[in-house]
Amino acid sequence: MNEFVDAVVSRGRLYNVGAAAGFERKSADYFDNQLEIIQANYGKWRSLKSFVDESYICSAFVVACYSVVGIIAESAHVAYPPEFFSPAGLYGDPTFGWLLGYLLPEGGSVPAGDPLLAQTTHWRDNLAVRWW
Repeated sequence: MNEFVDAVVSRGRLYNVGAAAGFERKSADYFDNQLEIIQANYGKWRSLKSFVDESYICSAFVVACYSVVGIIAESAHVAYPPEFFSPAGLYGDPTFGWLLGYLLPEGGSVPAGDPLLAQTTHWRDNLAVRWW
C-alpha cells in the first residue's frame, strides 16, 4: 500500500474536485444500475497502473487502497469502483469494517444519545468479564 500511496502522491493529483462536484448523481446512477453494470463487466479488473493514474476523493482513495492491497479482490473490482463510494457508503458496507463497540479510556462512557448506540449494534462490553 505504501508504494501505491507514494505513486499517487508523486503524480501530484491529490484530490479530484470534479468527481466531488458530480458525485451524488454519478454514484446514484451506478448503484441504481449496479447489477447490470456488474453483469456487463463481469471478469474485468483494473491494473495497479490504472489505480495509480487516478485522482480521488477521500472515500474513493480508501476503496482504491482496499483494491490495491487485495482486500477487494480483482474479481470484485467491477462491484467496487472507487469513484462511487462516499464516506457514508463506506460506513454502510461491511467490506470496510464493522463497528462492534467503542474504545474508551478507563472510567469513560458513551453519551446516552449517541446515534450509533441505537442504529448499528446491540453488542455491549460485559465489564465483569475481560476478554482481552
